[in-house]
Amino acid sequence: MHLGVWASVSGLAVSLGSAWLAGLVMVSGGLLVGRWWRGQRGWELRESVEGRHATWQWRHPGESWRVVHPAPVRVGAWLIGLRIGRRTLWLWPDSASATSRRLLRVRLLASMPQARR
Repeated sequence: MHLGVWASVSGLAVSLGSAWLAGLVMVSGGLLVGRWWRGQRGWELRESVEGRHATWQWRHPGESWRVVHPAPVRVGAWLIGLRIGRRTLWLWPDSASATSRRLLRVRLLASMPQARR
C-alpha cells in the first residue's frame, strides 16, 4: 500500500510538475518508504495449551511471550486479519505455511461467537 501511494504521488509529480519537483518527490518518498520498511519487525503467534485451557501468546523475536486475545478481523482463504490489542496484523500467503494458516483459520473460526437465529 505504501509503495502504491508513493508511486501515485511520484507519477503525478512527473506528469504535472517540473523535473526537480518530480526528482525531489521520488527521492524523498523512496527514503520514507525505505525507513518504514526497515522499521517493520517480525512477530510470532502461538497457541499454548495448558491442561484443558488454551491461550494465545504473541512476541517479537528475542522477547518473552505475552498472553493475548486475538480477535479475527477477516478470515479468508488467502488473507487473515487479526486484531491484537490496538494493532491489526495481516497474515499474507507468504507469512506462514499453508498448513499453519489452515490450522489458524480453523482455531479462529471455532473460537468466534455463533450468530443467533
